[in-house]
Amino acid sequence: MYILNLKTAEIIDHFREDFYSKVYPYLILSTACELKLLKDILDIDEITFNDCLEFDENIKLDLFDNYDFLSLNTCELSGNEAKIEEVNMYLSDNFILVICEKDNFLYDYVKSMILNNSKIQKHYNPSNLF
Repeated sequence: MYILNLKTAEIIDHFREDFYSKVYPYLILSTACELKLLKDILDIDEITFNDCLEFDENIKLDLFDNYDFLSLNTCELSGNEAKIEEVNMYLSDNFILVICEKDNFLYDYVKSMILNNSKIQKHYNPSNLF
């Protein structure tokens, strides 16, 4: 699991129960197995939680008061085989939670975004934009 506090640029690569504060926005990367650690902290409902634990080829968008839940499928070609995997996302006012397996290409992409964010922050200068 990887967690990036988007306000402070703090990276948490080992789960801590006290990481979450509604004051800060987060980008969180998790596998389905790790999701149980976040369920109560992020107030994730039972139905979408169970959806994340089992593969479902259906694309889904559920709108809740505290977050939106999106379930998509990715297709990755490996040689002559197509590998279809599910990716789930919770989109909230203060967190984006991406759930996929570690061998999915999106896992590496989001992990890279989280780990390289501090490097980007060091070199970022808003005056360079104008």
